[in-house]
Amino acid sequence: MHTPNSQGGAWLNCINHDVPIDPACGSGSLLIRVLAEVPNGREISGYVQEKESFTASLAKMNAVLHNRATVKIIVVNIFSEPLFLNDSDNSELERFDYIVANPPFSLKSWSDGGDLLKI
Repeated sequence: MHTPNSQGGAWLNCINHDVPIDPACGSGSLLIRVLAEVPNGREISGYVQEKESFTASLAKMNAVLHNRATVKIIVVNIFSEPLFLNDSDNSELERFDYIVANPPFSLKSWSDGGDLLKI
């Protein structure tokens, strides 16, 4: 699953692009598109926490191929084990300015692994 260029590109110009995270990046193409739209040639890095090691590897390769090798990728489910911690206080989670994501529609059942909601 991916965001078509026509859909993703429409809203990318509306954000300031300070510190983005993609919590379920797949191949990383959406985050790389966001980083490519940063105004005034500023260089920023993106953050990824992807639960599948294969797709995280694809995202890293994609980042390197698009000169975005500084993208930080952690392989673990962000919903059940968020690992980006605040540099000044490791007891707090890092805060991000923007979340860019395609929900993992390809999974039959996606959640944080808990029984929070039953329909």
